[in-house]
Amino acid sequence: MVDFPDDDQWDDELYPLDEYPSTYKATIVLSLLMWMKVAVSNVVLGVAKMKAGTCAPEDTRQNSQEDVSDDAKENEQRAQRIVNNDLENVPYTMILAWVSFIPVEYSYNGAHCMAHIILFSLFVAMRVAHTITYAFKVSKARSVVWVIGILCSFGIAINGVVAAFRISPDLYWHVEAVIIATVILSLLMWMKVA
Repeated sequence: MVDFPDDDQWDDELYPLDEYPSTYKATIVLSLLMWMKVAVSNVVLGVAKMKAGTCAPEDTRQNSQEDVSDDAKENEQRAQRIVNNDLENVPYTMILAWVSFIPVEYSYNGAHCMAHIILFSLFVAMRVAHTITYAFKVSKARSVVWVIGILCSFGIAINGVVAAFRISPDLYWHVEAVIIATVILSLLMWMKVA
């Protein structure tokens, strides 16, 4: 039987919250912001498809193919590429952020917590910047923000691995169980998508 501390002991003895940033809260907020950005990109794609006349045939609120301008077709293709790029980058980094969050949080190390928050914040900012630069056809800036975002993804993973080696042996069973459950859920999600 595991002996859990009382609520008043938890904050003071095991995890003094005033010493470490709240990685959990930051990860939740950043995940929400990331998915809001993805949702906006999908809505923009839907509007672009209506204007380009490329929605499903039963969608009657779209332009007919004869009335569609070349600009509307180009905008629809650009919006589709933005959504495709999100699909290639966002889900994997979100999984990395949540799996890495676990050892980072349980390492009780403020440096790992801050690195996680900074890297994930920068990743979210770079994905927003990538969408804006893609929409406004700024090729070089788009490439730079994409590379910074990918480097942040690697940084999140590396920070999580390093933090995993700093976890107290008393917490291994708990962290391993959560990581295994997360990996199983991620695989199930991937199999449903594939």
